Amino acid sequence: MPGAPAPAYKRRMDGGRKTAWRRVAADGTLARLRHALQALALPAETQAGLLPGFVLETDELALNFDHGLRAAGADPVVRLSKVQRGALDAVEGLIDRMCGQKNAHLWTRAALRDSAQWSRVRRAARAALEAFGWQVEVPPSRLYEYIEW
Repeated sequence: MPGAPAPAYKRRMDGGRKTAWRRVAADGTLARLRHALQALALPAETQAGLLPGFVLETDELALNFDHGLRAAGADPVVRLSKVQRGALDAVEGLIDRMCGQKNAHLWTRAALRDSAQWSRVRRAARAALEAFGWQVEVPPSRLYEYIEW
């Protein structure tokens, strides 16, 4: 009958589909965050190999993390524990302290390889991965594919 509410079993089914869709979306959000953390946690030599030579690795690593962090924070389905949130805040804080013109020297390939600051970021990223129960491994390459115009 038009205008009549859907039977209860249909409402439950629709609610289940919406919940499943939200869970899939949240899984994708967390996968992006995981891949960004994995890239940050890798040894410098491996990090440099993730990206083509025409991009600045330091910028891309930080931007991918920032994007993953913001997406997770904006996703209403993603729930982080205090330990997870603290681990992410630690990574973000280290990167934030490296920003600004006075720290431009930290945003080079040499700094990625040799600086104590990037070593601390790698350690903090490994700790964040551990807080989530995720492994340190090379993320899928599709996240780091670029087109050179």
